[in-house]
Amino acid sequence: MPAVIIKTTQSSQVARTLENRISSGHYRPGRKMPSTRELARGFDVSQQVVKSALDLLAQRNLIVREPRVGIFVNAQTISQHREYWL
Repeated sequence: MPAVIIKTTQSSQVARTLENRISSGHYRPGRKMPSTRELARGFDVSQQVVKSALDLLAQRNLIVREPRVGIFVNAQTISQHREYWL
């Protein structure tokens, strides 16, 4: 049987890492996350890759974007997901 190869994009890899950091408590519910510039520097990717990753997290309601304020971990959604992560 041939091996199944799953190709992931940089943005999906960054999104998964950020999700893991949220679930582990590295980024706390209700708290502001680093800027896209800081995240891009930390992951050594472009800001567009980080923006795409954040779009994925926003679609899953894990983060909330507040224009001109920042990106926050969605405290309401995190409490609902806590059982899933444990």
